[in-house]
Amino acid sequence: MPTTTIRVDQHIVDQSKERGFASPNQYFLHLINFEEKNIAYVSNECTDAIIKSHSELTDLIRKQDMVMNLLMNRLNLQLDITDLERKFLDQMIKSYSEKK
Repeated sequence: MPTTTIRVDQHIVDQSKERGFASPNQYFLHLINFEEKNIAYVSNECTDAIIKSHSELTDLIRKQDMVMNLLMNRLNLQLDITDLERKFLDQMIKSYSEKK
């Protein structure tokens, strides 16, 4: 496996020594492993949040559907009542007209 030499900033070398690593390479490996673990954790956390959000949205849509059905039933009932009232008033007018 070929190796590549890169120039590492002195700040990174100092940080690796401060944190107790024998070399910057070990520090880099530690950072890479840390990043991979955190990305997996964040990914799972995001997935859980998306699932929770989707469930809440689905529940809200179901509730709105139930409310819309109730409103539609109430409107139909009101229209039926209005039709009955209209028929009743028509009969009253007809009856009054016949008496004259």
